[in-house]
Amino acid sequence: GLIGGFALLHWSLDTSLTAGRNEAHSFITYLYFSGTTFFTLGYGDLVPIGTWGRISSVLEAGIGFGFLAIVISYLPVLYQAFSRREITISLLTPFAAYLAAEALQVGSILAVVGAALYAGSHDARFIDAPTRAHSWEVWRMLQFAFNGLVFLILGVQLHSVVEGLSGSTAIGLAGYALILSAAVIVLRLAWVFPAAYLPLLLSKRTRDREGSFRPRNVFIVGWAGVRGSVTLAAALSTPLTTATGAPFPGRELLILLAASVIVVTLLLNATTLPLFIRMLKLRGDGVAAREERAARIATAQAGIGALRQRLSKATHADETRFTQALLTQYEHRLQRHSANADRRQHLNALHDTQRDIWLDAVKAERKELMEMRKADVIDDEVMRVLQADIDLEETLIVGATRHEL
Repeated sequence: GLIGGFALLHWSLDTSLTAGRNEAHSFITYLYFSGTTFFTLGYGDLVPIGTWGRISSVLEAGIGFGFLAIVISYLPVLYQAFSRREITISLLTPFAAYLAAEALQVGSILAVVGAALYAGSHDARFIDAPTRAHSWEVWRMLQFAFNGLVFLILGVQLHSVVEGLSGSTAIGLAGYALILSAAVIVLRLAWVFPAAYLPLLLSKRTRDREGSFRPRNVFIVGWAGVRGSVTLAAALSTPLTTATGAPFPGRELLILLAASVIVVTLLLNATTLPLFIRMLKLRGDGVAAREERAARIATAQAGIGALRQRLSKATHADETRFTQALLTQYEHRLQRHSANADRRQHLNALHDTQRDIWLDAVKAERKELMEMRKADVIDDEVMRVLQADIDLEETLIVGATRHEL
């Protein structure tokens, strides 16, 4: 994103560049110059001429240095995360699914998606909490990086893709893109309505659990189908050549049309979705909130049952007091979840006060820790251990909802 942004800046400033082969200053040229500047490669084949061009290049190089410093400083965190066996296995799972699908000559993209769905369900049940937290952080970072990488690859290949379609006119390609985008949007709308109503017609259990859907809600689900990196990855995964070694027919057109569908759905569906929601006067049905409340009541009851069993087996007075205090906390939590709307409003206000008090204590801990490190009473290693505990506690306080305290 930064590379593309600076490329647009150079392009808008019409920065003059010296090129050994009198290369035209197209956007691809500025993108290449921005990439080499950001990563401080400095090949020397392109040099900015002019005051603003040089200022923007120096600014981009400085940001690039900062970016590399952040990446390097994050490597120990990545190493610690990758050192866990479960995270390594979760990272290798999509590659294994892809290779297996390629060997069986079936859809590799669908195999990766299926493996991801299974792994997500498996990890939620069988991986311990610290490993799961590390895994989520790693996958969020990789998702962000891969999404950017996919579109970066598209930008790099776009020049060759357009050249490969030299026989086609711009108007013809635009027509193909609009027709395909319209077909994708209409097909999704035509699919979501049967997918929403057929299970209700065929299953009484589904009708009792889900109720009925208003057509306007189903329409919004269909209209919200925005294409992204999966569509582009599927297009880029097409082979370069056929089994005979000939170029794969229509590959450039396929990539261009996939990119066009992504752009159209982003500009049309995504931007008009809030407008349709307001026009159709849609409101939340509260199903998710009711399910969450029921789940919190059930989990609190499970915790109370386990604590009562533990209380009956307690042999020491300190153990009995601690278990009883924890049991009281769970019973208060159950009362909050079971309270009516007026009572919950009062408990929400009480929660805010409790959270502020707790945060004051945590902030005092952090301040004292920093003062001890400043006075050289403790070293960096001890400070990081205590700082991690304080950060975790603050994250629990700030990130917790009103039901958690």
